[in-house]
Amino acid sequence: DLLIDQLLFCAPAERYPGRPSPSTTLALTLLAVAIIVLDFRPAARMRPSEWLLLAAGLVAFVSIIGLVLGASPLHRSTTAPTIGVALSTAIGLLLTSIGVLLQRPTTGVMRVFTSRGPGGVMLRRLALPTLLAPVLLGFVVMRLSEARGLELAAFPFAISSALTSIGGLVLLAITAVPLNRTQEALESARRWARELVEQAADGIFMADLDGRCVDVNDVGCRMVGYSRQQVLERGF
Repeated sequence: DLLIDQLLFCAPAERYPGRPSPSTTLALTLLAVAIIVLDFRPAARMRPSEWLLLAAGLVAFVSIIGLVLGASPLHRSTTAPTIGVALSTAIGLLLTSIGVLLQRPTTGVMRVFTSRGPGGVMLRRLALPTLLAPVLLGFVVMRLSEARGLELAAFPFAISSALTSIGGLVLLAITAVPLNRTQEALESARRWARELVEQAADGIFMADLDGRCVDVNDVGCRMVGYSRQQVLERGF
C-alpha cells in the first residue's frame, strides 16, 4: 500500500479505500502505454502497441468471465474483497482496446483481421462465436448444476473457458495467415498471366467448355471489330 490513490482522491482508508482493482489498474496502464507507442515500428508484422492492447483486452475479458461465472479471484482482490472490477468497467476496457486496435486497421495483426482474403473473412465470422461460446457453455453448466443442487468450483470453469476462448482465437489467427498468403499468391499469378495476355502481339481468346467467350485481349478485340464486352456476349 503506497497510498498513491490518497494523493488525488481523499477517501476513507479503513475498510473501503477509494482505489481501482488491480485488474482495472493494469488494463488502464497497458492502454496508456499502447497509445503512447501507437505508431512505433509501423511496418512490423506486429507492433508493440498491438501486444499491449491485446494484453489489456485480455485482462478485461478474463474479468468479464470471472463476473459471468462467479469466479471472484478473476475480478476481485483477495486481500480486499470490496475492491473489484465492475462489469461496465470491464466491458468499457475491452471495447476501448478493440477501438484503439482499429485505429490502424491496415498494419500489424489487424491487417490479417481486416483482410478481404479467405483468412480475414473466416476470422471476422468466427472470432466472436469462438470467444463467446465457451463462456456461455460454462454459464449454462454452472446454472444447471446449481439448479440440481450440485456445487461446482467456479474458478476452474472460468479458467478453462478463458483458455478455450483465447486458444480458439489464436488458432483462427494462425490459420488465417496462410489462407491470406495463398490468396495473395493466387491473385498475383492471375495478374501476371493477365499482363502476359494483354501484352501479347496476337489476338488471344479464351472460352469455356460450352463455347462462350470468357476473356479476350485488346488485339483480339481489334481483330474482330468489337469491344471487349461485345466479344464476351458472343460465342465462337
